[in-house]
Amino acid sequence: MKKFLYALIFVLTIIVLPSCNENNQEDNTPAEELLIGTWKLQSYSFTYKENGKKVASGTYIATDDFYNILSFRMDGSFTEFVMEKYWNEERTGTWISFSNTLIFNYNSEDDFYITEPTSYTIVSISKTKVTLRESRKYDDDVSSNKKYYEDIYDYTYTKN
Repeated sequence: MKKFLYALIFVLTIIVLPSCNENNQEDNTPAEELLIGTWKLQSYSFTYKENGKKVASGTYIATDDFYNILSFRMDGSFTEFVMEKYWNEERTGTWISFSNTLIFNYNSEDDFYITEPTSYTIVSISKTKVTLRESRKYDDDVSSNKKYYEDIYDYTYTKN
């Protein structure tokens, strides 16, 4: 009976492990190739942590009044169109992807608020859907009661 269980575990391991790959990709196409094209935000989730404990979380669904469109081009450039109810903005820049990291370098003349590269973790990616995670860590060095914060945003896009 033990030999049978060991054989069953071995066979299941051989079947299951090859189907698990980095970034939950559905095939072996590199993330850099899968990203090329235009993506529309479907939703984003947020989690706010204080000293490692979750203090707030929620999910927003994109609407006609609130959405984001990302277009990645093969030459390493991108365009981001942000639409909020009474405000919209178009940003441009360059992008690079390696392993499960995606970095945006915004053109400073487009947006003077974003002066440093923005880094995202590619949580999952397929030919039609990508989820990007942005994590911001900071501390409160103003008060005597030292607090550490982390804001986590998961953005889910579908390909147009």
